[in-house]
Amino acid sequence: MNTMALRRLSLATNLRSRRPNQRTIQRCVAVNQLNEGEQGVVVLNNTPFYAESGGQIGDCGELKGSSGIFAVEDTQKIQANVFGHHGVLKTGALNVGDHITARVNTQARASIMRNHSATHLMHKALREVLGEHVQQKGSLVDSDKTALTLYIMHR
Repeated sequence: MNTMALRRLSLATNLRSRRPNQRTIQRCVAVNQLNEGEQGVVVLNNTPFYAESGGQIGDCGELKGSSGIFAVEDTQKIQANVFGHHGVLKTGALNVGDHITARVNTQARASIMRNHSATHLMHKALREVLGEHVQQKGSLVDSDKTALTLYIMHR
């Protein structure tokens, strides 16, 4: 677990996600405080969370402050070094400037890492069996599955 400062908060509406039963933010409004039950995006001065990249979904976990607990359902890159922690405030309130403790769901991360490795192994095996003309053009990697998009040129 790491302790860091809360830099920015956004109140979110109309959420949808690639994860089952979770949401992705379509609209955000900057706020100074999130209250219990509100969905939002939390930006920290630094983070142990991995953001979605290259087809691999972002980390989930928990941000805990002295007066509130935020359930992180997904992590997305806002800019190169700025990550948005998407989720819902389960208890209390969080304010800009609060110091929080971040805890990544290590069980989910380990599953994602295994599936990420499986993606590379499948691609390598397909190239060995079918030939070097097999190219990976995309993937989706989460804690439950991995999916590859392949391009196979006919000779």
